[in-house]
Amino acid sequence: MEAVTLRDIAAAAGVSVDTVSRVLNGKAKATWPSAKRRFDAIQQIADSMNYRPNAAARAIRNSKTRVIGALVRNNPRNRFVHPLAFETLLGINDGLEAAGYVLSIIRYDDVEFDTPTGSRVFRERMLDGMIALESIPQHVVQRLEELVPICVWANTNVWRKHSCIHRDEVAVGRLAASRLAALGYRQFALVGGKAASVPHYSHSDRLWGVREAVEEVGGVLHHVELPWDPGFSANNFPLELLRPEVAFIAEGTYWATWLATAAAGLGKTAAYDFGLACCDESSEIRRYWPGLSRVTFDHYGMGQQAAAMMLQRLDEKPVLPDSILLESGWRAGNTAWGPDAARL
Repeated sequence: MEAVTLRDIAAAAGVSVDTVSRVLNGKAKATWPSAKRRFDAIQQIADSMNYRPNAAARAIRNSKTRVIGALVRNNPRNRFVHPLAFETLLGINDGLEAAGYVLSIIRYDDVEFDTPTGSRVFRERMLDGMIALESIPQHVVQRLEELVPICVWANTNVWRKHSCIHRDEVAVGRLAASRLAALGYRQFALVGGKAASVPHYSHSDRLWGVREAVEEVGGVLHHVELPWDPGFSANNFPLELLRPEVAFIAEGTYWATWLATAAAGLGKTAAYDFGLACCDESSEIRRYWPGLSRVTFDHYGMGQQAAAMMLQRLDEKPVLPDSILLESGWRAGNTAWGPDAARL
């Protein structure tokens, strides 16, 4: 069976091939009722004839592949798992898919080293643009911009006037510490992993925000940096801080889970024996640990905004999108009641 062409659809619809092309490529402006009826009729005819666009032919015709890359540097603790990046990727994919683009996951190693031509996406120039996520060293940023001229930086260490999306991580740290201070805590312990060779900007920004809020109330801050994957044993737990008057602030969801699990092994419970709040959340936390006191954030929504920013860059008459600094919210939860309530 021969493939259905635009010419076949045009003949069946009684319109020009150019009209069919504009409708099926999303370029038709169906604002008037008559235009909307024609748009729907062409789309129905194409569906009834089982039309499938030829991506290769379209790329030759338009000089566009309609493929966008997503560069993700996986969590160093587990190269196959990065749940928060996955939520952002879902938002990116949904935003791009609605505009007719395909998302391709790019291996970090294909950009980091001097032989990126080993990857087909670069060797064959398959990408119209790239959305980069997570911490990226400067030499990779430079290489990426050489390989793909149109880049959007989502939650990376890159911050410029245009084409960047950041979460306001200083505000995240301030929010977590100030909400705990409002409950009466004056001793705080910020817990996270030791900084990586290329630390994510949130690592220093959250510490900065926490420190500011603690200083404002005349409190005491303990900064606890642990090795990644410390194991759930008392040997790795800061036992001297495990007291009702101390509020722990976990840098991320991994550390909140680690703190609660390690403390449980010692017969201790958050809220009763110590305060606990987290600087982040995930869909897993919202589903299985909704009572965790935490700073809230929509990682999926950030992905959608990154997709919208990329589509703006890809427009025929592009206007560079202004960078965006995203705000967070607060979920009170039930893991921090204040030092006085914890003793009751």
